Amino acid sequence: MGFKNINNPCDFIVYAKPKMILLECKAVSGHLLNFKSHIRQNQWDKLLEYSYTDGIEAGILVWFHEKNKTFFLSIQDLNYLQSLGKKSFDCDKDIPSMILYGQKKKVFYDYYMEKFIKEILDE
Repeated sequence: MGFKNINNPCDFIVYAKPKMILLECKAVSGHLLNFKSHIRQNQWDKLLEYSYTDGIEAGILVWFHEKNKTFFLSIQDLNYLQSLGKKSFDCDKDIPSMILYGQKKKVFYDYYMEKFIKEILDE
């Protein structure tokens, strides 16, 4: 079960004609996004299922806050890494699907979401 019995596959759904973007958001310490401990199985399964539908992009937005790096990781790319036997995404070694840019405030970022969405639409 998810948080308070909520089983949503993602945190945000963005519609930018002609695509729908499903985003699960994570913030992690260090340099690893562990597939088992950071992503619930139902999220992984549903995002992967939806990602094979025409017009849908699905993935994880992950902020490695100690590294000041934020990436969009396509669930299909993560699934490929897992099929190779990897148990996590390493922000220092693995290549992300897309880098998210923004301006850091005191602690958090103001991300350039318009640029991010345009990049997704141009894929």
